[in-house]
Amino acid sequence: MTIITPTKFTHISNTFIDENLPKFSLEVTYNTGDEVIYKNNIYKCVKDGVTNLSPVKSPKEWVLMGATNKYKFMDKYITSQSKSDETVEILIKVDESIDTIALFNLNAARCEIIGLDNDENIKFIKEINLTYKKSRSWWEYFFGKFYYKADAIINLDQPFYGNIKIKLYKNKFGASLGHLLVGSKYHLGATIYSPKIGILDYSKVVANDFGDKELFKGKNAKYADLGVAIKNINIDEVRKKLSEVAGTLALFIGDERDYGFDSLNIYGFYKDFNILIDSGGMNEYSICQISIEGVV
Repeated sequence: MTIITPTKFTHISNTFIDENLPKFSLEVTYNTGDEVIYKNNIYKCVKDGVTNLSPVKSPKEWVLMGATNKYKFMDKYITSQSKSDETVEILIKVDESIDTIALFNLNAARCEIIGLDNDENIKFIKEINLTYKKSRSWWEYFFGKFYYKADAIINLDQPFYGNIKIKLYKNKFGASLGHLLVGSKYHLGATIYSPKIGILDYSKVVANDFGDKELFKGKNAKYADLGVAIKNINIDEVRKKLSEVAGTLALFIGDERDYGFDSLNIYGFYKDFNILIDSGGMNEYSICQISIEGVV
């Protein structure tokens, strides 16, 4: 298992297009249902005759609807997507060295990652094909439909800082991105056999006084319970690292094989962990049990 701790980046530009909504103005009077853009977010007015009240400072008059289309890929959610009908480019700057770039809830035919120095000279190019077929038979190989990877984890050949251009080439659905993460990896240990995976379903069932039930579909998130083999000489270091990550979002890569289980790669947080130390001296490894919950 490897943990990718996020590194802050500076957003320079992107070619997603925002919603066709007016920007908020203190000089305009708003009524119930009016929507405006304010500081890269969309707000909806819930009262009539609202004037000279900032959306951020007036929660009784304004409701936050979420980030605008250009900035959805930088909010705290994976399920909200920045969308485009065309190929898009994103330009960011990182001031600290990173070795991993992750794209979540992705929809594109392929993507290209370009590292640039301060003089716009190309330092590296990584190309990732996001199109594949489920070829379980010769018929599927020749006539089966294409699928697109929803997540992409890109390992850089060496640590890098500077400007990074991310290009998402459209497929038949366009190009979209749910969340962008850049960071540095820390190898925890080897995931052992028989991990448990599942989803956390946030749908709700509401029953009235007569027992009639109605299901309201909600979002869902990944979760996994894994065992990780850790060298005994690294136990204190691992405990310290997990303590640093506690209460923060990170990318947990439970299966590092090229064609492994994507279900074991979770962007979220660990709920708890414990390490059963083999103190008998018979083994050089101990087992860390860790429970990970993803975010929606």
